[in-house]
Amino acid sequence: MPAMTKRPRNPWIAALAPPCLALALHAGAAGAQAPSTAQAAPELRTIACDSEIARLARAAAPPEDHEAADGLVVLDRSTVRVEDSGQAHVVRRRVQKALTEAGATRLSSMRFDYDPSTSLLEVRRVVVHHADGTCADVPLHGMLDVPQPAWSIYWGLRARLLAVPRPAVGDAVETEIYFTGFQIAY
Repeated sequence: MPAMTKRPRNPWIAALAPPCLALALHAGAAGAQAPSTAQAAPELRTIACDSEIARLARAAAPPEDHEAADGLVVLDRSTVRVEDSGQAHVVRRRVQKALTEAGATRLSSMRFDYDPSTSLLEVRRVVVHHADGTCADVPLHGMLDVPQPAWSIYWGLRARLLAVPRPAVGDAVETEIYFTGFQIAY
C-alpha cells in the first residue's frame, strides 16, 4: 500500500477557515432561534363585488367541463400605457377560479415575481369572489418581499408573497398589479 503524502497547507485556507466556520456555526444557531416568518392568513373584509367579474367567475367552466383541471383563468386583462421614451406602464387584472381542493389550496398563496434593479411592482388589490356571490378584500399589509428561488442565475430577483385565507372550491381570486420597467427573459 503506498504511503500517503501530506499536501502542503494553503495559507489562504488556513487563514479563512476558522472565521468561516465560526460564521457558519453562528448563523446556524441564530437560524434555530429565529422566529418564524410564516404569517397567518389575514382576516377578510366584505366588500361590494364588481358585477362583471362576479358574473364571469360564476359562469366560468363548471368542473364537469374540465374534469382534470384544478383551476382555470377566468380573466387576464392588461392595460398598457407607453411613454414617448418607450417605458411601459402595465396594469394587469387576473381572475383565477378553483375547481378542486388542490386548486383552492394553490390560490391560498399569491406570488408576484419582479426584478427590483430593472422594474417596479405594486400589488394594488386582491379580492376573493366567493361562490355564494359575496366578495372579500384581502389586506395587503401582510405581504412578504423575499428572494426568488434560484438555481443557476443568482441575480437579485425578488417575489412578493401574500397569504389568501383559504378559498373554497368554486371561489375565484382576483389580483390587480401595476408593473413598470422592463423584464428580461431570465
